[in-house]
Amino acid sequence: MQNEIASLNGILQLKLRGKKVEFSSSRSIEKYYKENNVTLSSEKDYLELVHPEDISKIENLLTRLRSNQVHESQIEYRILSKKMKTSWVLAHLNFYPSKKDETFTIKANQLDITFLKNHKTQLQRSNKELEQFAYVISHDLQSPIRQIWTYSEIIESKLDRETNSNLLPYLKSIQKTSQHMKQLTQDLLELCQIGRSELNFSVVNPQEVIESAKNILINEIKDSQAQINIIAKELPLKMTANERYLTDIFVNLFSNSIKYKKENSSPFIQIDYSLENNLHCFTIIDHGKGIPVNLQNKLFKIFKRGNKKQLGSVAGIGIGLSTVKKIIEIHKGEITIDPNFTDGAKFQFYIPVI
Repeated sequence: MQNEIASLNGILQLKLRGKKVEFSSSRSIEKYYKENNVTLSSEKDYLELVHPEDISKIENLLTRLRSNQVHESQIEYRILSKKMKTSWVLAHLNFYPSKKDETFTIKANQLDITFLKNHKTQLQRSNKELEQFAYVISHDLQSPIRQIWTYSEIIESKLDRETNSNLLPYLKSIQKTSQHMKQLTQDLLELCQIGRSELNFSVVNPQEVIESAKNILINEIKDSQAQINIIAKELPLKMTANERYLTDIFVNLFSNSIKYKKENSSPFIQIDYSLENNLHCFTIIDHGKGIPVNLQNKLFKIFKRGNKKQLGSVAGIGIGLSTVKKIIEIHKGEITIDPNFTDGAKFQFYIPVI
């Protein structure tokens, strides 16, 4: 036992027969408790170092295991050392009834996950800071971009087109770049705003949501002569989601399909629906240019976009599908692209039934 390293990794075991309880634990855990001035010989001793806020959830789980309500469970909780250092433990508990008598055993395999927890916290903090940075930058850039656009238009209006015709292409290039930057900052701002405030769910009608998305894109649909048809036998009359964000999903997917239509043809978009394993499954099929296989694994990453060589005359900004993915993940769902579909692009997204 002297050579055993003190740690929170190991096995705890409760053996119960009537009111008699036998407690045992790995030597590494015993040594950890001994170093923190606790002789580990019972369930009560073990709870002495558990964080006060976590004791009740451990006791509740043990009660459920003892009453045979569950046979297997997993729990995370905190352990405090004598120096008030907090460690995180992940315990996997199993219930084993005896076939011979009324004896049963509760065994817990526990693992110290403090390192993982700390790094997760640091990663979440870093992501939050990056989102805040992106939000500030995209918000503050909008004003100077508008000024560049406005001044270029003023200069263009005052130019003598005959004597300064060679300058006009440069002004047009400035205006086109300004428009691109404006769209980029707006999309980035929208992406950063997703999930910043509390998400309100309500009962929505998917048919009405799809019509709202079409109304938002009415000019694009008219200009491109796009057809957007529902091919599902029936859509659900209601589902629980955030209405604004659900609309944004369809707006982005429809917009993507219109943008990447085949040359000299009108966009043709189909919407299918099914209920699978308690999940709302929406399928968006277009018959456009499709997504090159080498781009599909990068498709939902921010700023990962196809270039003109890969996708023809239109190259995307690279934020729209990242926005869609983030919205769906906030709904605890998932979005995929069918790699085997060759007549355009086929997206499927799943949102749990609530």
